[in-house]
Amino acid sequence: MASAQQPLIDSLYAKLLSLSLAADVYDSYSGQDFNQPTVVFNVVSDPVQPYFTGDSVRMDFQIDVYGPLNNGTKNTRIIADSIFSGLHRSSITASGYTGVSILCTERGNGMQEEFIQGGRTLLDAWRVTQQYRLFGTAS
Repeated sequence: MASAQQPLIDSLYAKLLSLSLAADVYDSYSGQDFNQPTVVFNVVSDPVQPYFTGDSVRMDFQIDVYGPLNNGTKNTRIIADSIFSGLHRSSITASGYTGVSILCTERGNGMQEEFIQGGRTLLDAWRVTQQYRLFGTAS
């Protein structure tokens, strides 16, 4: 059975919202009018698994946490730490999948200063980037 990507993205979005982060959460970079702090997640890699390995899924996704420069790095790091605590070694329920779990593969190599553009907003911001891998089986 072929698996659809959208139920996984919807479940990830719901999981991030359930963490009650002190930030806006978006599931893509496009067209957002960023108010900071902001969390954006995006699929990085969703390879098609060979047919003889079963209907498994392995999706890599990235989470970027943006925070205002004038607040320093602390609030941005607190949000990133909350995401790590809530996602690493966790599971989600997604329509059409069983046994979906998430592992953090890269927690971020420190705070970076970024110029971001979203909607009509041009801002300097702190950014923390985290990488995750999602595993599961299509049902």
